[in-house]
Amino acid sequence: MLLLAMGATLTSACEADPEPSPAQPGSTTEVERRASPTTGAGGDAAVWVLPEDSSLQKSSTRFTALVSRLGCNGGVTGEVLAPQIRPGKSEIIVTFTVVPKAPGAASCPGNNQVAYEVDLQEALGDRALIDGECLPGEEGATTSFCTAEATRFKPR
Repeated sequence: MLLLAMGATLTSACEADPEPSPAQPGSTTEVERRASPTTGAGGDAAVWVLPEDSSLQKSSTRFTALVSRLGCNGGVTGEVLAPQIRPGKSEIIVTFTVVPKAPGAASCPGNNQVAYEVDLQEALGDRALIDGECLPGEEGATTSFCTAEATRFKPR
């Protein structure tokens, strides 16, 4: 269902009302980058999903996130910054940002997805992976990326 929501495209310009734009299924991904559990630098909001072929297990310490800029940027996510990783007892919250876009209007055809390898530095265990941008009060919370829920993975 999430992938269907991500498939929707926006066609209006973002000058007056910057509406978030989803990444298109099948869009190419850029080179993977690696992250460790540190606080990410400030930037523009981004959301993430797991690849369809993801094979996370309780013993997993790494995963690949497909990151997409939330706001309009002419179809380009741009450089993904190191995510903020907040491990807890029942969940691990991973929040991404991207390098801020250049000033001015941008079209909203749907931004590409950038593969980013996240290193949790500890086993996932029984914890869920949560997109921090989808939590209540965050910029992505009411977008089509996050309307179902913020959980990206829940161990069985």
